[in-house]
Amino acid sequence: MTSKNLGRATLAALPFVLALLVDLVLHLTVKDRLPARLAVHFDAGGSANGYMGITAHLLYTVTSLLVLGALWAFIAANGKLYGRAHRWFIGGGFAVAAFLGYLMIAVLFVNVDAPESGPDGGFPLRHIAVALGAAVLAGVLGLLCSRLVPAVEDPRDADPENRERIALADGEVAGWARGIGVWWAPIAVLVFLATGVTVGLEVNWFIGAPLFVLALVVATFCRPHVTVDRRGLTVSGLLP
Repeated sequence: MTSKNLGRATLAALPFVLALLVDLVLHLTVKDRLPARLAVHFDAGGSANGYMGITAHLLYTVTSLLVLGALWAFIAANGKLYGRAHRWFIGGGFAVAAFLGYLMIAVLFVNVDAPESGPDGGFPLRHIAVALGAAVLAGVLGLLCSRLVPAVEDPRDADPENRERIALADGEVAGWARGIGVWWAPIAVLVFLATGVTVGLEVNWFIGAPLFVLALVVATFCRPHVTVDRRGLTVSGLLP
């Protein structure tokens, strides 16, 4: 791995590591004030309907953030994300880490001094709005931080004058069609699914549903078909 790729991987994993450290510090701070069973799943009204042991919740938090951080670092270092795509990918990692990290902290704190039957006030839905706000701010910070490391240069942008051109006679038209795809797209689907499962288990399956829809949309374009002809550029996936 080159120094540039190491820098990209480090920056991609950084928000997940920071979120994990914050979660661990806060967990140690309030550990003695937590019930033996934590309320970790809530219905649409915010009432607890799922529980998990303290150790199991801690292991779940550590595993979720570490796996997502490793995936983000792997894609950043080995994926062919050029220019703006690389910056948006880094910003997206910061947003996902902030969103999940805050939700895990919120779930932890609603259980502080709570009875074994679950927190009296349930899970206030305002935490979802705060988590989304934190994701937006973190995403902007990630976009700014992405400028600290050079993005991968697209080799297709090199020497545009030397590209081969097709000579067409009068009346001739040209068309081009190909099935394309990138290896990291299926991994992105797994990331969205894992995030949706995390949100579903930690908070509510209704809130995690949009992430499953997003995973489905990305999955349809894991192997898109591209056509360039007199009508212009057409890209179609598995769904219309």
